[in-house]
Amino acid sequence: MARISPAACMAAAFLASGVTPALGEPIQELRIAPGQTIQQAMLAARMAHPGALHHGKTVAGASVDPTISAGAVLSQSIKVGVANSVPTLRFTYQAATNGLDGASFTFTSPNGAVSATYSYNPRTYQTGGTVTFSQDSHPPFYVQPGHWLLTSAIIIDNKFNYTQYSQAQLATLFPKPYVDVVNNGPVDITPPVVAAGKILTPKVSLSSSPFPTFKASLTGTDNLSGLAFGLVVIQPPGSTFGQVEIVPAPIPTTAGTVLSYANFFPGQPTGTWSITAYELCDVAGNCFTDTSATDITNLFGTNTFTVEK
Repeated sequence: MARISPAACMAAAFLASGVTPALGEPIQELRIAPGQTIQQAMLAARMAHPGALHHGKTVAGASVDPTISAGAVLSQSIKVGVANSVPTLRFTYQAATNGLDGASFTFTSPNGAVSATYSYNPRTYQTGGTVTFSQDSHPPFYVQPGHWLLTSAIIIDNKFNYTQYSQAQLATLFPKPYVDVVNNGPVDITPPVVAAGKILTPKVSLSSSPFPTFKASLTGTDNLSGLAFGLVVIQPPGSTFGQVEIVPAPIPTTAGTVLSYANFFPGQPTGTWSITAYELCDVAGNCFTDTSATDITNLFGTNTFTVEK
């Protein structure tokens, strides 16, 4: 059995082509569960329904709703910069008990660094059948060309029951579980370089503002597509979950400083909080991530800060 916590499901709307938030998207919270990387938390949040998912499973069972019994990638090749060059997928499913809420299929780049998720959400109550769909989500500029494998999928019913499929399971359901991306333009597969970091709020007062917020900055460079956002993850005392807001940079730049925010909520503890990770990502979806306490201290001068009443 698997269960995704409601808090872990909260995240920004992302570009369908990767984990990078679309510029100008509203600020949203991301929570990172114990053992999760930031990228895994982003991917899970993008795939998951914003409601509370439950009664989940990771192995398909023919007698249990909802399930996918077959599928196909109908467009085996897509080309960057070409109109209407989008993936088309087909899948056969059963959701007889509660009807289908939606299904998402995630492809992963050849180097494993970037993912693309395509989702189907019916506008009518459907209990089963075969669906063919495509989305108006063209492959973006800078994307890595080559063999993008179908690495995960999830199907959810209207009562938030779900079944999640691994890459190995999908390989038995899809005859050709991949799409080939052709990109004749510039390609960016290099993560940004972090040059400096600064804690802007070494003390946060929960009573001084209706929206108390931890703030930090990351300064760095990127070789091509430009800095998209930075994340500095914080963790409450006695907790195992990290938290941070996803705030895209106003304008991508190949050299500059981006800000990271983390909002506080009623009932969260005072005392010494930890800084558990930082990440700097570019527009193409390449990210540099560091979870080393030593590296964090070297970059910011500390890996803690104080929260007061």
